[in-house]
Amino acid sequence: MTDTTARELIQRLANALHDAAEDIGFWGSYASGYFQEKHDLPGNIAKIHAQAEEARAYLSQPEPEGPTDEELLAIAIESELVASNGTNPFREDSDIEDEVMQFARTVLARWGK
Repeated sequence: MTDTTARELIQRLANALHDAAEDIGFWGSYASGYFQEKHDLPGNIAKIHAQAEEARAYLSQPEPEGPTDEELLAIAIESELVASNGTNPFREDSDIEDEVMQFARTVLARWGK
């Protein structure tokens, strides 16, 4: 299995859907009218094209950006995990700002931006 991002996978699937719809349209043109009607070839091809275009529209949007360190620190202060001076509110003599930031970045790297 190749190491791929979700966006790369969506792009490959959109391309495969588009190619499949083209193939079905080409070979379906040789099918009898009864077969085409029974299996709604034109409708199914249109659905496949629409899904491929929907995936491409999603991919055209910029990737969301993760929060800045300042935003993470503001959240930590708001939740009272860190005092406004960067110290542990439960132990005034310990500076935990770096540990909180490292924890937040680790969580974001693992589960999203």
